[in-house]
Amino acid sequence: MFRNIFLVSLVFVSTVPLFAGTVNVLPLKPTVGQAITLEYKPDATLAKEFEATGNVQAVVYAFEIQDEIPDAIEVPLTFDGQWWKGKVVLPASVVFGIVKVGVPGNYDTNKDMFWSLRMHEQGGRPVEGAFYKEGLFGLGQYPAHYNRVADATEASEAFQEELKLYPNNLDAYTSAISIQVQAKELTAEQAQQQLASVASTRRSTVPADRVAELQALQRYSAAPSAGAFIDSLEKHLAMYPNTPSARQLYSGAVDAGTKGNELPRLIVMLEHLEAVPPSTVNEAVNYIGAVDTLRPRALTLIDRAIVRAEMPSARPVDMGVSEWNEEARRTISDLYFVKGAILRAQTRYADAIVSLVKAIELGRTEVNKSAYDMSVSLLQAEKKNEEALALAIQGITNGVGSPLLVTTYRTVLTAQGKDTVAVERELADLRKKGTQLQSKRLMSEMLNLPMIDGTFTTIDGKPVPMSAWKGKVVVIDYWATWCGPCRASFPALQKLYDKYRNNPNVMFAVVNVWERGEDRVKIVKDFMAKNPTLTFPVFLDLKDQVVAKYGVTGIPTKFWLDKNGRIQFKEVGGLPEEQFLEEGSQKIDALLAQ
Repeated sequence: MFRNIFLVSLVFVSTVPLFAGTVNVLPLKPTVGQAITLEYKPDATLAKEFEATGNVQAVVYAFEIQDEIPDAIEVPLTFDGQWWKGKVVLPASVVFGIVKVGVPGNYDTNKDMFWSLRMHEQGGRPVEGAFYKEGLFGLGQYPAHYNRVADATEASEAFQEELKLYPNNLDAYTSAISIQVQAKELTAEQAQQQLASVASTRRSTVPADRVAELQALQRYSAAPSAGAFIDSLEKHLAMYPNTPSARQLYSGAVDAGTKGNELPRLIVMLEHLEAVPPSTVNEAVNYIGAVDTLRPRALTLIDRAIVRAEMPSARPVDMGVSEWNEEARRTISDLYFVKGAILRAQTRYADAIVSLVKAIELGRTEVNKSAYDMSVSLLQAEKKNEEALALAIQGITNGVGSPLLVTTYRTVLTAQGKDTVAVERELADLRKKGTQLQSKRLMSEMLNLPMIDGTFTTIDGKPVPMSAWKGKVVVIDYWATWCGPCRASFPALQKLYDKYRNNPNVMFAVVNVWERGEDRVKIVKDFMAKNPTLTFPVFLDLKDQVVAKYGVTGIPTKFWLDKNGRIQFKEVGGLPEEQFLEEGSQKIDALLAQ
């Protein structure tokens, strides 16, 4: 009844850096216990920034043969005038690693391909599992901060290389067969037959206790109710607190609790388990805090999550210390924001202001933008106009030019007797700074990737080549009728479409992919008929060929194409409606201005 834990796509929002430098791994064939030298030369665009920062580091994600999650190892780099250099000795059990370089919040990931290193035996042969782990990495199924652009062909080649060297590796064989099934080169029945024929002669590197755990998890997916599902997950997480599936399990519990009307049961689970990730609490309290009777317990969960986020032991092994500190800062900011919103709903205005201001201080330019409006309105109600003005100025300068902040700026200064012309002139300067900051962010996020052509089909069966849209800014949204996050994102997408629907230079293509069912056209037609408020243009990628070219691994995924068809922005997952509308409009406007 509930979503299959092992088929859940990781949802995140990411952008591929436009610039990539050069990394050398020396020696070329590192062996166990050997010191590895990492040399990095940034692209000219990043060179000055990194030299000014000085605190440049490499992050090595080190994969062991039996572990599903890599260890993140930070390597400080020093600049010799030409290269940034550092040394690391990886644990003896490591078989494969990937590298990114930079500073927290601005890493060069080689355009989300990263740089790879394989460990070797003394004779120069890659150790067992090196190519296998490289193949898994090539599938693009890891969390955002070390997830590469998926390439099934490269992954398949890596698995084949592993099998040439180590033909008894059952895991590599299974993975290679899975790719053939996805490519429709084999049927599921043929794959099962092939696996059954070799299972007894090959060995798996997956520990027996992990196999037992996976079998137990599979049973939970058939739980008869949301409450039973959460019960099963709580028991499982108590038994396996360090399970590699923790992210998916906590996410599944929140999903079941919020969509299955089991918020009280979800709260009990979050209260009972000690190692709940702060990000999970943040996700859950957004729902829990909306229920009057549950707000006190939501506040308790938030306070406990903030304490945990500040503990070094809360850091996941696959996140470096510096990167975790940044992640924790953002999460704590979000928690303070939700806490402030709940306190405001409880009419505890003074406490709400404290939490909201704390959220702004910690969140910096990444804070939930509603924090500014909430805190400014509360400060004005408390007659604290000077504090309200200071926050309004800060928000406008950071690109949050909401009507409330602008009105507050004008009202407070005018009430102080300041000349209205001077007020408007200074306001224009502040808004200009905010716009420049937003533009700078957008420029740094532009992908500048080559055009990927293909042909979609209208609901009425008419083929439409994407090349026909050249000269227009194009927003592509890949979706499916069974995808809950896709459906949840549609109201905001409709509003964005309505804003630009009369602009002949903007094209929206909401493209159905990965549909489950024989008659895809009928499924989509029926869906649109049941949702008459959705009027954006809908297309179908009938054979899922175009979406494969785009390297999509989870939906919803959106792409913004410039007038030449080049991919400039990518968004995986969903954003809050207000944020999506603001950022989506900024992207379209930036591309129209090119």
